[in-house]
Amino acid sequence: MSTNDCINRYLTSREAAEYLRVAEQSLRHDRVSGRWGIKYYKLRGRIVYSVRDLEEHIEARAIIPASKAAPPTEQKVRKGRSTKLEQLQARREGISVTELRRRASRGGV
Repeated sequence: MSTNDCINRYLTSREAAEYLRVAEQSLRHDRVSGRWGIKYYKLRGRIVYSVRDLEEHIEARAIIPASKAAPPTEQKVRKGRSTKLEQLQARREGISVTELRRRASRGGV
């Protein structure tokens, strides 16, 4: 089957469920609740799904791994009460806890 045939192809609920690897009941539930928002068509009284729509549904839910995500932004300086460890480190280095946190947010510790 060529790519063009696949794009214009329609699947029954059972075939669409197999294609998505979910239970047929899950697709039925989605038609009522709209939870996943998968498009479907009613042709001559039968529910069918377009292969193109199923592919778009899958692509829309792609997860980008953290390593390929945007570069990390500068960390904010932690606020609030200092921990014992922070107090000890600051005392050892002879600086304030605030300065210790600033250095830590810049990656200097």
